[in-house]
Amino acid sequence: MASPLRSSVLDPFFLNLDTMYQQGYMAGESTYELWSQTVPSSSSQTVHGWMDKFPKLREWLGARQVENIVTQNYSLVNKKFELTYGVKRTDIEDDQYGLYAPAAQMMGMQAKEWPDDQMTPVLEAGPSAVTFDNANFFSQSHPIDTYNPAAGTQSNLLTTSAFSAPNVQAMRTQFRRLKGRDNKPFGMNLKAVMVPPELEQNALQLANSEYIVATFGVNAATGSQSNVLRGSFTPIVNAKLTSATTWYGFDNRWPIKGLIWQLRMAPEFTYKVSPTDENVFNDDQYLFGVRARGVGGYGLWFMAMQATA
Repeated sequence: MASPLRSSVLDPFFLNLDTMYQQGYMAGESTYELWSQTVPSSSSQTVHGWMDKFPKLREWLGARQVENIVTQNYSLVNKKFELTYGVKRTDIEDDQYGLYAPAAQMMGMQAKEWPDDQMTPVLEAGPSAVTFDNANFFSQSHPIDTYNPAAGTQSNLLTTSAFSAPNVQAMRTQFRRLKGRDNKPFGMNLKAVMVPPELEQNALQLANSEYIVATFGVNAATGSQSNVLRGSFTPIVNAKLTSATTWYGFDNRWPIKGLIWQLRMAPEFTYKVSPTDENVFNDDQYLFGVRARGVGGYGLWFMAMQATA
């Protein structure tokens, strides 16, 4: 008895919902790939090993010099995520597809933003999250050499640094000064700047305008000067940031990045429609939803910086 109903009504109904879900996913907005490294995971947790220096090419004189790179291990445990909607059985009987198509499309958009939803709190927690060098991810006391405290420390946390052209340049300079255990510069540079919506206009002006003035905004004082930072970084506006004044910088040119998005299972659209399923038998409703697995974490601290006003 259930087979004709499923083939003639249920499958087309939920296939249409799946199509709307995919359309929503394509329309969703996401920025995490600009500042996070996606790492596939094949088990419940994944162990990451990071280098603490970037060896440079040297002139080959005599025998090769083998670089024994010290690595630090860091483990991330995957988490499960879901989003589920219920469909009244009577709505399908009465051909009320239009009630649920927008919900499926919204579900797709939420699935697209899922990594951003997870990664932004990880980013903001950086000043209190201990990472592989036993310092907080954003810290003013990262050891240059974790095995030699006398080597000194360096910082990727800038304080009293409101968003401005001089402070963006100061962050760029700080990136370039960071060095590894071999006491040589990593080769970092400021290539992307993330701001909250309150600083969007300022960031777009600094990234794109040919001329800037001493202060930002449409009512800024006259007296413009050449904008030497124009085109030097990609502006990223993240509406999920909770602070209206804190901003971030990244060197996102590298195959590895400052933060990790560990993906175990990408969002998968599924539905439960069997007459013997508890939701159908007891509640007279069908279910459709998304299931996913993943977790956000920290990578190389010297590829990211935080600045607070």
